[in-house]
Amino acid sequence: MAQTQIASSKAEAYRWGVEIECFLPDQAIRDLRISIGAYHHGHPLPSPFPQGWTAEGDGSLRTDRRGYVPVEIVSPILQGRAGIEQVKQVAQTLKGVGAVVNTTAGLHVHCSAEAVAGESFTKVAEWVAKLLYHVAMHETALYASTGTHRRENGGYARSIKAQKNAADRVRRAPDTRKREALQDAVYGLARYHTLNLTNLFTRKATVEFRHGAGTVEWTKMLAHIQMALALCERATETAKMDWDALASERTYHVRGKGLRELNRSFYLTGWTLGRRDVGKTQVEMAGWIADLADLKGATYHPGPAASAPRAGPPARAESSQRGRLMNSPFLNLCSMRPCFSR
Repeated sequence: MAQTQIASSKAEAYRWGVEIECFLPDQAIRDLRISIGAYHHGHPLPSPFPQGWTAEGDGSLRTDRRGYVPVEIVSPILQGRAGIEQVKQVAQTLKGVGAVVNTTAGLHVHCSAEAVAGESFTKVAEWVAKLLYHVAMHETALYASTGTHRRENGGYARSIKAQKNAADRVRRAPDTRKREALQDAVYGLARYHTLNLTNLFTRKATVEFRHGAGTVEWTKMLAHIQMALALCERATETAKMDWDALASERTYHVRGKGLRELNRSFYLTGWTLGRRDVGKTQVEMAGWIADLADLKGATYHPGPAASAPRAGPPARAESSQRGRLMNSPFLNLCSMRPCFSR
C-alpha cells in the first residue's frame, strides 16, 4: 500500500518562536534605520520585516569582520503555516541585506509548554520529563543536523546526558509533587544545554532548543524549527523510552554515528516512510507544519564549509550516504557535510 506524507495536525496548534543570531552590515542598519536594543529589550524592526520582530544585542556574538554588527533577531509568538511564512520572509530579508553568520552564532527555538501539554502543570511536568528523554535519545541527531561539530563542542548547547536522574525524579513523583520535582530539575539544569528549561517558571513558560547552528538560510531554519517541534510532539505520544538508546548499525545501514542517528530520527518522526503510522495511507510527519511544496525548490547546496578540509569520509562516500536517505524531506532542507560520519 502506497503511503503519502502530510503535515502534523498537532504541531499546527503549537505556539513557538525563534531567535536568529547573525551579523548585519553597517550600511543595511543605516539604510533600513534599524535600532538594536539591549539584550532582552529588543527594538521593533522596520519594514520589510514582519510586524512584531525585534532586534537586540547579544554579548556572545563575536567577529573580527569590519563593518558588521552583532544582533539577535527575535520573533513574536508564531504558530502554524503563517509562522513558517514569517520565518521565510525574515530569512530572505536578512540574506538580501547581506547578513552573515560565523561559529559564534546560533539558532534557538522556543516552544510553549502549555500549547503542547495543556494547562495542567502535572501534565506539563510529565511531558517535560518525556521530552528530556527524547532529546537525550536524539541528541546526536540534533548535533549532526547542523552539519558541524561546533555546537556540540561549544559552551552554549552542552549535552543533557547527565540529567537522567532529574528526568526520572519528575516521572516518578506523585501528581501532588510534580511541580516541585520539575522545579528541582530546572534548578539543576543550566540554560546552556541542548534543551533549556529555565524559562518554564517565567512569563514565557517555554522550553528552548539551542542545538541549531547560525544560519540566514530559510530552508535550514525550517528544518531546525520542525525538528524541535517533532520532539515536542513525540513526547506527547510515547511512554516507553530509552535514555541511552543508540541507532543500530544492523537496522540503519549507513556509515557514521551521526548519520545513523539522523536516519533513526527521521523514521520515528515519519519524515522518512516505514516506521510511523504503519498500515495507514497517510503518515503525519511529527512536527512538520511547512508546505511540502517548498521541498520542490529546496535542494542540496554544500556551502563554503563543506569544501574545507575536515576529518571524515571522502566526498564520494558522503554523496552515497545522502542518497540512502533521499526520501526524507529533511535532506532537502539541510546541507549534509562530512561530519555526519563521525
